[in-house]
Amino acid sequence: MDFQKELLKFKEKKFPEEMQENASERNSDSNDINQVENSLKIEIRKSSLILQNKLDNLQKEILNLNLENEELKKQIFRLNRELGKMNNLLFESIDIYMPLNILMKESRDKEIIQLMKKKLEGLLRKNNLEETAKIGEAFNHNYHEILNEELEKKENYIIKEIISQGYIKDGKTIRIAKVVVN
Repeated sequence: MDFQKELLKFKEKKFPEEMQENASERNSDSNDINQVENSLKIEIRKSSLILQNKLDNLQKEILNLNLENEELKKQIFRLNRELGKMNNLLFESIDIYMPLNILMKESRDKEIIQLMKKKLEGLLRKNNLEETAKIGEAFNHNYHEILNEELEKKENYIIKEIISQGYIKDGKTIRIAKVVVN
């Protein structure tokens, strides 16, 4: 008989007391696992509620920002309309001062008109507006409108007189110049 083999058999054999201890250990392990699982489920629910709350807050913030954006768009539209009106007043003022310079006989009056014209031109530069018509330049149908009633058919026309100045801003025509050509 082999003593070693018998000893191993004895060690492997389970007695009722040991089986109860192992079962209680397994039950306690299983209770621990159940407690951990329940606690994880509770934490997941809490985290889910927190995330849902944050998501709701972000959606409200996005809605508020969209409303604010729409209001700003309306304000920009109103300001652009007002700027257009102010530009038209500026253009009309310049149209008045241009002929006055020619009509005035006294040098003092001409100086005052020139100062006014320079002030108005400064406003144009400040608003990035450029004049489109100059006497002696070639006619361009994109920037000029001919006021001559009878014209010879030509390839090119030269601006002889400016009735009302035209303006461009950032390459876009704001006002077409009314000119007389020859």
